[in-house]
Amino acid sequence: MNKKIEFYIVISIGIFFFIWNLTTIDRFPSVWIDEVSYSDPAVNYVMHGKFISTSWSSQPSTEFWSSNAPLHEYLLTLWLKIFGVNIISVRAFDVFLFFLSSLVFWLVMFHYQISKKTFTRIIIFIMFWCGETISGIYRCGRPDVITILLALLTFWSYHFFDKKQWPFVVCIGFLSPIAGLQLPPFIIVSLFVVFLVTNNRIKIFRFGLLYTISVFLGLVSLFAFLFFKGALLRFLQMTFASSLTCTGEVAQKVLINDSRINAKLADKFIGLLNYFNFFITDKSYLILLALLSVLLLFFLYKKKIKFNSIGFFVYIYLIMLPGIMVFLGRYPVYYWWMGYLVSLLLLAFYLDNENISKKFRTICYIILLISIFLGLPFQMAKNYINSYDEQRNIEKLILKNITRQDVVFSEHIAYYSLKKIAKESYFTSYSGGRGFPVFPNEQLQSINYIIRGNLMNLSKIKDIWENKTWIAIDSIAKPKLILFKCIK
Repeated sequence: MNKKIEFYIVISIGIFFFIWNLTTIDRFPSVWIDEVSYSDPAVNYVMHGKFISTSWSSQPSTEFWSSNAPLHEYLLTLWLKIFGVNIISVRAFDVFLFFLSSLVFWLVMFHYQISKKTFTRIIIFIMFWCGETISGIYRCGRPDVITILLALLTFWSYHFFDKKQWPFVVCIGFLSPIAGLQLPPFIIVSLFVVFLVTNNRIKIFRFGLLYTISVFLGLVSLFAFLFFKGALLRFLQMTFASSLTCTGEVAQKVLINDSRINAKLADKFIGLLNYFNFFITDKSYLILLALLSVLLLFFLYKKKIKFNSIGFFVYIYLIMLPGIMVFLGRYPVYYWWMGYLVSLLLLAFYLDNENISKKFRTICYIILLISIFLGLPFQMAKNYINSYDEQRNIEKLILKNITRQDVVFSEHIAYYSLKKIAKESYFTSYSGGRGFPVFPNEQLQSINYIIRGNLMNLSKIKDIWENKTWIAIDSIAKPKLILFKCIK
């Protein structure tokens, strides 16, 4: 097929998925803690001119927000200045970034000729959109999609690295740690795997060295910026020294030597015994990995792939990736895109093998269609049938009772409505966390409404809950929320 025609088909499919996601994204998933936490600094800057958060457990809203790599939040600020603050505009930002990522993903397949068959590239492109976990990632309001885009741009930029396009590589490397500290280790380890099996080791070494230097420069620049903002220490506490990561636990063990850290470290490494949970939780990913394993065994049996070939090495890397990332830091579900991306590219490579018969390849395509259906389409059907306009119900509750003079402590699900109406809103994840154990008393005493659901833990506001008088003045059934007012 002509390259231009294939490109138009890919663009059309990408636009279809972009619109499909956009028209349903306000119905599910429900607004949740990570979405609120990572969007809040940008929302506050657009609405109040302050890059702060009233959702993070690690920082008070009097500090410049620095609890994570900030590139997503900075770009989201620009996006929200154009499109306004609401649930659709916040989530649409990630869907748009994923649309761009999908186009770069196709370019990677096409320019490297990972698969020479047009139909294979198109069906793998559709799978990129439809994975169960990855579709959840780009719909849930987290900052992970920008790391997906930068990872793909890194792999793509290697294609024209010899054409004096090194400034592009420097730019990507510079932005990588600012987008997510988990991204550079994934890229560098991936480049090392390719280095082991490629014939052009000098090129991959030069590329990897340039990328690594650029990452270092990006990290130093981020440190300098946060230092002048007075926020560097908080950033280091929440990233390199975070108790959420193995590296952070080890750092705390060395610096603090707290006996409780031994138990935490043990729990993390015991968690590796559940290693295969990384592969079996996502149904579409499980089918994909099973198909990859069958194809690899077939090639080994036919002696069409050697143990020192790139096809075998990348498969071993794919299986080891969760353990590598846990060792270097962590590998939660929203980092699973790393393995999914590698598996899709490897599958495109396997399906291009000339030793696969037409009948066998057709069976593989049918299996891939099943995998596609079990991803985004199945999740769409299941969730949309059971969904309702929860945000409209919440907005009615808040418009009826809350004014611009009120200060509210709330579940995260009411975030968007409260931001538009209340004077100030604090959320259940605010305060009481790493490095910031106490809810600021001045803020605590100013609360005059509480929106309580099934998930709320009142321990953070125990002082005002027990020492002031609260009455339930209104409620909604879907989602189940009760509005309490302080009367004295």
